[in-house]
Amino acid sequence: MKVMHDKLIKTDLGDYKISVRAGKTIIVFLNGASGFDTFDSFAPVIVKLPEDLGILAIDYLNSGMSSLTKKSYRLEEDITNLVEIIEKQDAQKVIIVAHSMGGILALPIADRINNFAGFIGLEPTTREIMFNPSKEKTYIEQKNKFESMTEEQFMIKMQNQTRKNFSKEQDKLLWQHYYQDDLRHSEVRDTQKQKELMQSVVNYDDIRFRRAAPSVIFTQKYRKAEYGRSEYITDRTKIVCLGDNHYFFWDFPEEIAKEIIRLS
Repeated sequence: MKVMHDKLIKTDLGDYKISVRAGKTIIVFLNGASGFDTFDSFAPVIVKLPEDLGILAIDYLNSGMSSLTKKSYRLEEDITNLVEIIEKQDAQKVIIVAHSMGGILALPIADRINNFAGFIGLEPTTREIMFNPSKEKTYIEQKNKFESMTEEQFMIKMQNQTRKNFSKEQDKLLWQHYYQDDLRHSEVRDTQKQKELMQSVVNYDDIRFRRAAPSVIFTQKYRKAEYGRSEYITDRTKIVCLGDNHYFFWDFPEEIAKEIIRLS
């Protein structure tokens, strides 16, 4: 039985925590902008994958179980480190699974690795939603619905969701690591990091996946048209509508796992 191993990859920017399992085909999991440990967040999907598939779940710096950054840095430097971590796994095929903001990193990463074999996006962030969000009624309603919730209400909603879909042990670890990470953060620093990210994203405006690359995008129904015109579209894109919240992959891990296995 192949087991996962946790490692710390030391760099001049900080120490990246990775959870890894070797394989000729490796599935790279990229988290969103939350403080969740990446392996924890994708655990319901990962446990449904065959053991011969390699796994690489990377925590970003300042997130999950990775260290805080040692110095200010550009997004380009972070991407270079992530590419190096992926390539050191010596996999023959790399499939990237990215949630939310992880999609922004997936594009330049896929552009730089020779063995990129496919992409699965779980509501990956589009440039449209960042810089020119739709004024359609459903988007406004969803935004208002989110903003009407207090932080406490939002956390209770998510905790109910994980309690339902995670094993008891993994649910405990998810929130233990989340609150451990949360203690390190300051609102000022997090706001500055978000600003720097927004400024850096424009440097990758022209990057797209290779036209022949298979791409599967999972999204809530109201965003289907947005993804149909997004930077994640290739000649082999499939769009699947699931759920009614941004963390729908917690509710539908089997559907996600089936597409990963199909692409692998």
